[in-house]
Amino acid sequence: MAQLIADVSEGIVDTTMSESSKSNTLPSRVLVVDDSDDLRDFFSILLVRAGYQVQSARTGEECLRKVAEQIPDLVLLDVVLPDMDGIDVCRQIKSDERSAGVLVPEPAKSPRA
Repeated sequence: MAQLIADVSEGIVDTTMSESSKSNTLPSRVLVVDDSDDLRDFFSILLVRAGYQVQSARTGEECLRKVAEQIPDLVLLDVVLPDMDGIDVCRQIKSDERSAGVLVPEPAKSPRA
């Protein structure tokens, strides 16, 4: 993982979007939530290089605080977080009228099923 992050940072791995794949309908503000520093950094680097505004959070509480401060267009949310379940975080985001429209992809299956 560390080598892949280094390769992305150095431009060895192409993470840019082609002009034909860019669209005004794509989310521009993304919040990456994961307790793994490597995964959080990896996704943040990829998204920044693709032209997105990226914030990151390590915990569910931090995620909810950042959503309240500035509502993102998309939240990439780990299901297993150190302080609370990612599904509960998603429910709280969706239950707030201000952030109910935020895209939060749901996992097909529980990672520990």
